[in-house]
Order: sequence, then structure tokens, then C-alpha cells
Amino acid sequence: MEKNDWSRIIRAAGLLSYLGLVMIVAIGLGYFIGSFFDGLLSSEPWFSLLGLIIGVGGGFYGVYQIITGVMGDE
Repeated sequence: MEKNDWSRIIRAAGLLSYLGLVMIVAIGLGYFIGSFFDGLLSSEPWFSLLGLIIGVGGGFYGVYQIITGVMGDE
């Protein structure tokens, strides 16, 4: 393999890692905030589920923004 091929492979692996991290952080943060409000208002599991859903939506939105930004660069 040429050096340029390895560079592209490493860049793609880094992008995939970043996308996974964005999803995990968004979902985890949404769940954490939701469970905080559940504990505050004694309403388990409703705010946790709402935070989880918002986190998934936010994660997909973040991934979409990253992918459209990368596609515009190439």
C-alpha cells in the first residue's frame, strides 16, 4: 500500500471514531440530564426516557452535521 492509502484509512478510522463518540456523548448526556430531573421530581422513568430520545435525536443531528461538513470538503 502507498502512503496516501494509509493516510486515507487513518482519516476514515478517525472520522468513524469521532462519529461514535458524538453519538455516545449525546445519548449519555441526554439520559443523565433526564435522570437528574427524574430524581428531582420523583417521576421515574419519564424524564430519563425523554432525555434518551432527545439525546438520540441530538446525536443523529450531530453526526449529520459532521458528515455534511466532511462531504463538502471533498
